[in-house]
Amino acid sequence: MLVWLKDLQSNWLSWLAVALTLVVSSTSCTLALAMLVASSGAEENPAGPVGGTVLGMALCVVVLVTLSQMRLIIAEREPVYRSWRMVGMPGWMIISFILGQVAVVSAAAGLLGVLPAGPLLAPCVRALRSDGIPMPDIAITGQVTVIAVIVCMSAALVGALPPLRRVFRPRTTAHPAWTVVKFVLAAAAIG
Repeated sequence: MLVWLKDLQSNWLSWLAVALTLVVSSTSCTLALAMLVASSGAEENPAGPVGGTVLGMALCVVVLVTLSQMRLIIAEREPVYRSWRMVGMPGWMIISFILGQVAVVSAAAGLLGVLPAGPLLAPCVRALRSDGIPMPDIAITGQVTVIAVIVCMSAALVGALPPLRRVFRPRTTAHPAWTVVKFVLAAAAIG
């Protein structure tokens, strides 16, 4: 447990970036889920499609941004994780160690993200109604809170899985042909 906390403390700025991203994402997930739950019993209610769209976009952002941030965190801490492998720590333990950190940070950030959703709910509903979209009364219930935290935590864990492979792969240099291909693709993308 001490090693776990020390590892979190050693790169706390990186984990703070992950937490802030997840707080914002959790707020949007909470608002979207509140719309979905409010429209579950009504027919021809536009709150469901709007909530589903917002939830889909929030999930894409959570997964992609967490993937990017976890890649940076793992690259930053890769020598430490490799040294753990070298002294005999099993791979499953390192994976559970890192995923445990992601789970705790994302659950805490998800709970914090539910808090600003309450004050933002009324202005969101007013804005949608002023645009001519009939919205039902929306509330943030315990069910919405639990689902929002679970959704954000699951998306963060999915985003953390691909960068974990880096710890277990041998270090190799890039083949010059791939460097040229990457350069050509980047030049084509830029214009």
